[in-house]
Amino acid sequence: MLIDDETPWVRDYRGLWGLDTRDRFGGERAPSGPRYERDGSVRASWANPLGWAGLLKLPPQEDDIAEPLAERVAGLERELSQLDATIDAERAAVRGLRAQALSLNSYDDARPLAKSRRAELAEHEAVLNQTIAARTSLAEERRAHLATLSRPIPAEAPQAHIRRPHQPYLEQQERRTRFLKLWAALSTPLLLGSIIVVLDGSLFASITTIAVLASAFIGVEAIARRRFLSFLGSIVLLLCVLALGVGLILLALKHWRTALSLLLGVAALALLVGNLRDIRRR
Repeated sequence: MLIDDETPWVRDYRGLWGLDTRDRFGGERAPSGPRYERDGSVRASWANPLGWAGLLKLPPQEDDIAEPLAERVAGLERELSQLDATIDAERAAVRGLRAQALSLNSYDDARPLAKSRRAELAEHEAVLNQTIAARTSLAEERRAHLATLSRPIPAEAPQAHIRRPHQPYLEQQERRTRFLKLWAALSTPLLLGSIIVVLDGSLFASITTIAVLASAFIGVEAIARRRFLSFLGSIVLLLCVLALGVGLILLALKHWRTALSLLLGVAALALLVGNLRDIRRR
């Protein structure tokens, strides 16, 4: 049966096709229809199937790439012509500025003006070098397109248009699935057992247990999601921030004069650096 946007049951029903368990992570919820996602928005695969499959960039026939390439070559030739004119004008300006700087540098009273001309010369020379580099890049692109148009285009792989092609099911994925199942079986008993320690232990034991278990749970989740290195980096950063905060608090409580002196010294150094930068800009 052919369905489209005018099919009533496809267009009008945005709900789920079965029991909605309210699982916002999508693990046990019923499937949605062909047109809408679970949140009621239109599926990208329905609204834009060619874009979703990565086929918008492919022409109907492989030979059709010759026409857009020829248009690009024509555009490159126009850009190269404009850049040639710009390069000629910049080269003339650079030579003129160099001649002016050499002439003014011969006189003591005109040397400040000669310094200004040399600064302008450096700016124009940098722009000229960038323009020449841009022209070289466009010329290389034009040469490549012309070479492509002069011979048959090699055929692409059948899945070249797919951004992330499907891979076969690997043994690593199976091991990861078994690990997640084992963790799902152990996590709840561990959590319930930790509540006993928190309720019956001392304040220090309760805080320590909560911190250790939270780190363990988050660490296992990071391993399961292959983000263990980022988890370790976050832990190290958190410990550094806590150590710095504790150190500052202890320093402020026991040696408040030293802490105040350090703050004033940092403020003075920052103010000095800012003033020196303003002087250099002037």
